[in-house]
Amino acid sequence: MMFSVFILLHTTTLPKSNTKIRLLFDICKFFCNLFAYVRFFLYLCKQIQIFRNVRNLLFFITAASCCISLSAADGALNGRFTIRNNGDQVVFSQGNLQFQPETENWQFAESQASVIGMANENILLSTYSGWIDLFGWGTGTNPTNASTDWQDYGTYKDWSANAIINGGNLPDKWRVMTAEEWNYLFFGRKNAATLFGLGCVNGQNGTIILPDDWTAPQGVTFNASTTQGLAKKNNYYANTDGKNFKHNIYTSDQWAVMEAAGAVFLPAAGYRWSDEVYMEDSDLGSMGYYWASSPVEDWKANCLYFDSYEFWPQNSNSRIHGCSVRLVQTPSETHTGIDYTGVSATFGKPQKFLRNGRLLILHNGRTYTAQGQMLH
Repeated sequence: MMFSVFILLHTTTLPKSNTKIRLLFDICKFFCNLFAYVRFFLYLCKQIQIFRNVRNLLFFITAASCCISLSAADGALNGRFTIRNNGDQVVFSQGNLQFQPETENWQFAESQASVIGMANENILLSTYSGWIDLFGWGTGTNPTNASTDWQDYGTYKDWSANAIINGGNLPDKWRVMTAEEWNYLFFGRKNAATLFGLGCVNGQNGTIILPDDWTAPQGVTFNASTTQGLAKKNNYYANTDGKNFKHNIYTSDQWAVMEAAGAVFLPAAGYRWSDEVYMEDSDLGSMGYYWASSPVEDWKANCLYFDSYEFWPQNSNSRIHGCSVRLVQTPSETHTGIDYTGVSATFGKPQKFLRNGRLLILHNGRTYTAQGQMLH
C-alpha cells in the first residue's frame, strides 16, 4: 500500500495556483521519501547481516565437508605414510585396537596415547565388561586366546575381519601391516630416519611417526631420535644412554596440534604372557610391541619393538605373547560435492582432527566442535 502511495505522489501533477494543497502535497511527498530512505537503509542493514550469516554458513559448510570426508574413513587419522617402494600409502587408526569380552565389541582407543595396561589381566573372564588391548598373534577371531602353547596360534586370522564400532563398523576396512611395510616405514621411505622419534605424550611413553609431507606446526617442536643419539645399527636403531622417551615431551594440548598436522603415536603398552601383564622392564624401561602379519617360524611372528635403548622395526616375538595392534587402511579420496575454494582463500581452510574420540575443527588458531561451538 505504501508503495502505491509513493508512486501516486511522484506521478501526480498539481496546478500551481493552489499553494495550500501543493504545500500539503509536498509535505506528504517528503515524508514518503523519508520513509522510503529508511526502508532502504534497513534493507541494507539486513543484507549486511545476511552476508555475515552467509559467511558463517560458508565456513560451517566447509567444516561440515571435513566431517563428511572424515566419515568416509571413520576412525582414521589424516597423515599419510608410504610403506612400499611402489608408493603405496596408508593412514593409521585413531588409536590401538580394543576388545570387550562381555559384548564381543571392537573399538579403537579414544586417543592415541590410551592404553588398557594391567586390566588386560582380565582376558580370561568371559563376563569382563571392560576392554583389553594386548592380543596373541593372529587372534582376530579369537581375541581372548591366552594359551601358552604356540600351536594354538598356528593359523593367522587378521583383525580386519571384525566390524569396529568407531572405525566404520564394517568388516574388511582395516588391516595389520606386514613386517616389510613396518621396515620400509622406518628405513625405506624418503627421509625415514628423520620422520620418527620416541617421546612422551601426556605422561605416556611411546613412538611418534610423522607423515610423508610433514610440516612442523607453530607452537610445538619435534626432535627426530636419530638427532638425539639413536644410531642405525644394521636393521635396527640403538643408543647407549637409555633416554629415548625424553627426546620429545608433549602435553595433551600440544599433542592435539601435532595430531592435527598428521602425527601418529604408538604408546608403549607392554606385553602380556597368559594373564600376566608386563608394562616395564627394570633395565629397558617402557616397552612397546606391535604385531605384523608376517610369520617367522612356527612359534614366532614379526613385530615392531622399542624401549628406552633400542628401536626394532622388524623384530620377532613368540606368538603366545599379547601385543598391541594398530590397524591401517588405504587412504580414500572423498569428494564432498562442495566447492569451497574461494571460502578457504578468504577465511582459511579448517583442519579436522580427533581428540579423545571427539571430532574437532581447527580454524585460524581456534578450535571448534563439529556443531560450531568455539572451545578456545
